[in-house]
Amino acid sequence: MDLDNSYGTLDMQTSLLELLKEFHKFCMANNIKYSLDWGSLLGAIRHKGFIPWDDDLDIMVDRENYEKIKRQIGGKLCYEHGTPEALWIDRVRLVTDSQSSLLPTMDVFVIDNAPDGIFERKIRVLFIRTLQGMLKRKPNFKKGNVIYKGATLLTYLVGSFFTRKTLLGWYNNLSQLSNGKSTQMKACYNADFVDVAKLRHPDVLGDYILVPFEDCEVYVTKGYHQALIDMFGPDYMTPVYREPIHLNHD
Repeated sequence: MDLDNSYGTLDMQTSLLELLKEFHKFCMANNIKYSLDWGSLLGAIRHKGFIPWDDDLDIMVDRENYEKIKRQIGGKLCYEHGTPEALWIDRVRLVTDSQSSLLPTMDVFVIDNAPDGIFERKIRVLFIRTLQGMLKRKPNFKKGNVIYKGATLLTYLVGSFFTRKTLLGWYNNLSQLSNGKSTQMKACYNADFVDVAKLRHPDVLGDYILVPFEDCEVYVTKGYHQALIDMFGPDYMTPVYREPIHLNHD
């Protein structure tokens, strides 16, 4: 393992790699299927490990394996329901870590069926985004135009009348509404505000392959090429340059 520390991420990525290895071991022991997602998937394919400036892990699972993870997690791993920033995104971390959002974490994204109808898809996304606004603990009123700020305030105020358990129950039920049907596309409804509207290819989690990741092997979707195009565009193998930070070695 030879992690790049040009961006000051060496310590974090070292801990993240330990977390990833423990999670992979847990999944193999419990017959749980998963794939890396977002920047972690891109890093596995483009860099055979971490993107040099990445400071977290992302995985995607279908609803069945998501429930298995929640039921069976243990040993050196713990499960965190919701993050300080987004109560609808669950995380896995090492039990030795506290609840600080600055420590190594793995975000768990759930893939569900998306409605076939365009209008139904738009309504689903609208309600999901509304629930996200209702679940926010500390909304950002500095972001966006007047309409966006007004919607942020309104959803936050309405959400204050309901318990977190109630709102998350609605959120989970709405996310799974199309799972009993055969649909053409899938979606990740526990993603961030913008990304809940992105469609996923129907076989995004149809099969899995092992790929190198730093000094170990992990699972990614066999359809990683289409998945990465959907997330980052057709030029995903071309890195976008980021200016390295200047490390102080004094």
